[in-house]
Amino acid sequence: MERKTGVLTVGIDFRPVHKPATARRGIGNYTHNLTRALAASPASKEIYLCVSDSANSCGLGIPVLVKWPRKPGRLHWVWDSLFLRRKLNPLGLNFFHATDQVSVPKGMAGTKILMHLHDVIPFLFWDQYSTHLPLDFRFALKRSLRTASHVDAVITDSECSRRDILKWTRAQPERVHVVAFGCDDHFKRVEDPTAQEEFVQARGIRTPYLLYVGATDHRKNLPFLIRAFGRLREAGYSGSLYLLGDEFTRHDLAQVKKIREEISRSRHTGVIHTPGYVDPRDLRLYLACADAFVFPSLYEGFGLPALEAMSCGTPVVVSNRSSIPEVVGDAGLYFDPSREDECVRQLLLLTRTQGLREELSQRGLARAELFSWRNAVEQILQIYVKLV
Repeated sequence: MERKTGVLTVGIDFRPVHKPATARRGIGNYTHNLTRALAASPASKEIYLCVSDSANSCGLGIPVLVKWPRKPGRLHWVWDSLFLRRKLNPLGLNFFHATDQVSVPKGMAGTKILMHLHDVIPFLFWDQYSTHLPLDFRFALKRSLRTASHVDAVITDSECSRRDILKWTRAQPERVHVVAFGCDDHFKRVEDPTAQEEFVQARGIRTPYLLYVGATDHRKNLPFLIRAFGRLREAGYSGSLYLLGDEFTRHDLAQVKKIREEISRSRHTGVIHTPGYVDPRDLRLYLACADAFVFPSLYEGFGLPALEAMSCGTPVVVSNRSSIPEVVGDAGLYFDPSREDECVRQLLLLTRTQGLREELSQRGLARAELFSWRNAVEQILQIYVKLV
């Protein structure tokens, strides 16, 4: 492929969209939305994808330049470390945007490498994570920290993540850039109360309720939330708790077993629900009908679920740690995620103070407007131009 004068040619690793471990999580979401927004930008550039041989471009209409390897999986980083550079070098790209931190080619001839490193969570919680990771993937993760020191640019999601990346790697500060997420367009306020009523009736949802959306790993702090919810019920709250995410139906996961044990110990087990994965369009309605979105996480590289909740006008009651305050700003109520009493106090304040829910809803909607994929793409294109 010949380079065109004045036209940026960008290859994007699209495989996280199809990889089972990331397809429904932040990395897959990020990769899909970034690619779509880059393709829609009017800037003079050409976008190409690197996908697995068994996958496609998800209807984005973007040319597939490389199909490799056949099926996405945990060990694809091994093949990438040996052969991906050879697959890419003849293409003459200006940039390769590596969206998976363990699959970053080195020594590209004339192609700049941008590595997206969302966070260093596995290293911050190594004792909890490493025992559940295969030895080969532990090595791959540690290798990715060294890689971050050699690429042309590192992109991360928040100032909090940037600070931690600079602590854990030897990357030069001027090469580590913060580009915040946007969220899907369908996350927006539901204006029709009839639609909300029909939704909860059709799904058999018990209202009122509090909502959590996300994964189940240790840092999500869900046993804390279950205990705090029990105390909230004892203080007079009459609602339910819904925990949404595909991992809640994974009975083979150790962290899910701990969560279910915590639920079974609760005196309020009958009003704690774990429906599993919810389609994003249904999730919008789950959010719209909730009293509040509760996020007790010990650490987030960004905290996309909180942004999605605010985009729907749902009040957020969130942990005061890591990047979460960067996203939520003055639009939510905060608590220390080690203090159940603080969480209960904030939830009681929200549910008992007349007008506070609508006030936080309006603040959240205004705050969410600061985050968009259009803004993210503009910032990334500026990084590309500086590197040419």
